[in-house]
Amino acid sequence: MQLQAANETVNRLMDAWQMLQAWHIPRRKTDFSHNADTRLFWRLVAVFEAKCREHSWLSLARLPGVLAGCVQAGNLQLPRELVLTGFDEWTPQQSSLLDMLDQAGCAWQWLQLSGQPAGIGKLACADSRDEIRLAAHWIRRRLAENPAARIALVVPELAAQREMICQTLDEVLIPQALQPGQHTLVRPYNLSLGRPLNRYPPVSLALDALDLSAAIIELPHASRVLRSSFIAGGEREVGARALLDARLREAGEWNLTVQKLLAEASQGGQSYSCPLLAQHLAEFSQRIQQQRTSVHPGEWAQRFEQWLKAIGWPGERGLSSEEYQAIQAWQKLLREFAALDWVTRPISLDAALEQLRHMVASTVFQPESAEAPVQVLGLFEASGLQFDHLWIMGLHDGVFPAPPRPNPFLPLILQRKADAPHSSAGRELRVAEALLQRIIASAADVVISYPQRNGDEMLDASPLIKDFSALDKEECVGESLPAWRESIYRSRRQVVLSEDAAPAFAGTAIPGGSQMFKLQAACPFLAFAELRLGARPLGRIQTA
Repeated sequence: MQLQAANETVNRLMDAWQMLQAWHIPRRKTDFSHNADTRLFWRLVAVFEAKCREHSWLSLARLPGVLAGCVQAGNLQLPRELVLTGFDEWTPQQSSLLDMLDQAGCAWQWLQLSGQPAGIGKLACADSRDEIRLAAHWIRRRLAENPAARIALVVPELAAQREMICQTLDEVLIPQALQPGQHTLVRPYNLSLGRPLNRYPPVSLALDALDLSAAIIELPHASRVLRSSFIAGGEREVGARALLDARLREAGEWNLTVQKLLAEASQGGQSYSCPLLAQHLAEFSQRIQQQRTSVHPGEWAQRFEQWLKAIGWPGERGLSSEEYQAIQAWQKLLREFAALDWVTRPISLDAALEQLRHMVASTVFQPESAEAPVQVLGLFEASGLQFDHLWIMGLHDGVFPAPPRPNPFLPLILQRKADAPHSSAGRELRVAEALLQRIIASAADVVISYPQRNGDEMLDASPLIKDFSALDKEECVGESLPAWRESIYRSRRQVVLSEDAAPAFAGTAIPGGSQMFKLQAACPFLAFAELRLGARPLGRIQTA
């Protein structure tokens, strides 16, 4: 948590440095003596600039200013014309560069969408879940009318609602994806926002495998490694490793060591014996014992790759496109981790793993996919795009316009004088107005919706959409189609099941006594599983 808080502080400091340059905020020491945060920023800027001069580094935040100087001096070969699109406004730094281009004879033009949609209206929904469901049925109706239609769903809080949106779109647009074994079906929609890289199974397992290098391993980490197919032999020893996992749980030990795990996996002749796992764990254990000294991040990156190779990551089975791309993203991130050699002294294994985990968790990754007719976008990601139909959801008064969020490391009065981003409520209102006009100009058919409730909190429409005419829900969305489960239930179709005979009952008495009747009354399958098949739940360990 301390590292996470430190990195969040660093991000705000970087934003402050970027804003200082982009908005030409004046730098006078007396202005930055306002409080402890601004004084800290002033001292850090001095140290940072001295370090840049010492190593002849150029900060990316200063690049437009340097380019403007090169243009003025005639040191750059310029095109005759420059076309710009996707911008809502220019920072003073960008305006200075464009003025220099203009004076140097490079004509530039700013392309902006204009016009009003042929049809636009607002729709009040019960809550966010109802809003997403109605939007999904609206999308399905538009696709049924024209499968080639270009449709966009714009969501202000896309990161928070991502999973619910994916689940609802799957259920309404491709309900067959909910059937077992169909999760890899190609979706008719793309999400512009990815997930943290550590949410992808190959990468998550890589981190769990590296955690085996710790002196003490918690059982959940070891369990995830045992049950994963991204470790060598995961497919061939799947049954034995599941039994080994069950044995470790029943042993009741929360803390393990890699030597203990290796010893258990090496138990020859036992049903839970895993020779392939033992072989790779032995090589893994040998490497980590020889390579625990503090080194630079670049050396740690090489060691981590060697350790994962020793344990057989990413496994032997064929990878899906998403898994392959996630592994490529992991390897790219390891190279970025190695680049910390420029600014970091030798660090310990624990510090290296902690920094790597943070970098993985803060890296948002979106795999490339086939072109889809439906695009799910954030508010700022529909810039310059054109669609046939557009639904903007979630425009309630709590999020649009957004509340001001001034940077704590810059004096507030200087931010407001420069009209810097997020510095005042008035600026947020102007930005929201311009943003809404740009988005609704990107389609001929536009629906704007908002939830009326968030839990127990009552919500109202954003003041920016109150003048739009209200839409009738039935006319807008049409008849709501039944959910996938309801369709299956209502169809009453005969389903032919292949008979898989249970093992013959050996003995003269059924075990369980009166428990047999209790289980049979509650659930016949549960009675069958426990009393005939001998199934039982995995052991649970109490940590406190």
